[in-house]
Amino acid sequence: MNKELLYNLQLQAGGSHYPAINSHLQEKFAELIVKECCATIENAMMSLNDHREKIGAEFAAHAIAKQFRID
Repeated sequence: MNKELLYNLQLQAGGSHYPAINSHLQEKFAELIVKECCATIENAMMSLNDHREKIGAEFAAHAIAKQFRID
């Protein structure tokens, strides 16, 4: 998980006190959200007919996972 990105997002969401609250739980929560978003994109790919659109959706899911350093 990209901890620096997660930390900055936590600051934006809740202010300076928020990141101090159970950072491991917050990291796991963020990881699950990112995985769910990637899975949603991958599931949506099934309904696409155009090969280029499928490649674009696959690229988007991969780029999101890479940004957050999710396996």
